[in-house]
Amino acid sequence: PGGPSPALYLQDPSCRVRRSSDGGQSWDELEGWECGFTFGPDGKTVFFPGGSEATRSRDGGLTRERLALPVPSSPGYVVAHPSDPGRMYVLYGREDPPFVYVSDDQGASWHGTSGIDTICCGRLFFSVDQPQRVYAIGDLDNYRSDNGGESWKACGRSQAWHSAGSARLVVDPSNADHLLLATRGDGVLVSQDGCDTWQQSSLGMGNLFVSALVMEPDDPDVLYAGTDGGAYVSFDGGASWGEINDGLLGATVVYSMVVDPQNNVYAATPYGIFRLEPK
Repeated sequence: PGGPSPALYLQDPSCRVRRSSDGGQSWDELEGWECGFTFGPDGKTVFFPGGSEATRSRDGGLTRERLALPVPSSPGYVVAHPSDPGRMYVLYGREDPPFVYVSDDQGASWHGTSGIDTICCGRLFFSVDQPQRVYAIGDLDNYRSDNGGESWKACGRSQAWHSAGSARLVVDPSNADHLLLATRGDGVLVSQDGCDTWQQSSLGMGNLFVSALVMEPDDPDVLYAGTDGGAYVSFDGGASWGEINDGLLGATVVYSMVVDPQNNVYAATPYGIFRLEPK
């Protein structure tokens, strides 16, 4: 409602990246194939991991510049801190301890962190109300940092594998200890103590293989979940869920979901990209 449509980005299974400037009506392929791209806090800066170096785009992916990395090994993830200008992180796999490196000068120099024993396919998630709180969520391992990622401590593991997507964790913007985690087989898990313990919170879900969890920017009680059995919405912070599959043309698998700044909800499915129509 009002204003131009924000740019949308899509990554296919072969890691090719496409960009839409018209709300998903048409798509243009960007140069380069890198899995796991991320956005800077300005919404225009995009980081692309790839090979022994990464690239950074300051114009939404149209042009790129080389980003020096701390070790000559392929990174799994590069991300900027959402509220600390200049602070960036790069994550590596199990073969490259200390796994997480930090830069305070926009990637010009890096230093290692401590406390992570092992992590695979890690992603970082940041608190809004406590900027120094950062979570590192892997495929099974979870870590928490209370000093901006300089040091980490392990916290509770679930029995199921976590979602492989980047939208695997939601941090409550008003409570850094309140988390919701998407899993492959155990539904949605909730933590009230900063990831030390987890309880299932999947009431109303018909499928427990959850690929993505996203929150409306203006209302943290409204969440959306993409599963192998379709899309779901919660109006009570994830305590209960209701199905929202009308119009998906029978697509029972939702690969990912996103909510844009105008609260438009998009779902990626085997039949294409769909936008949720308000009722």
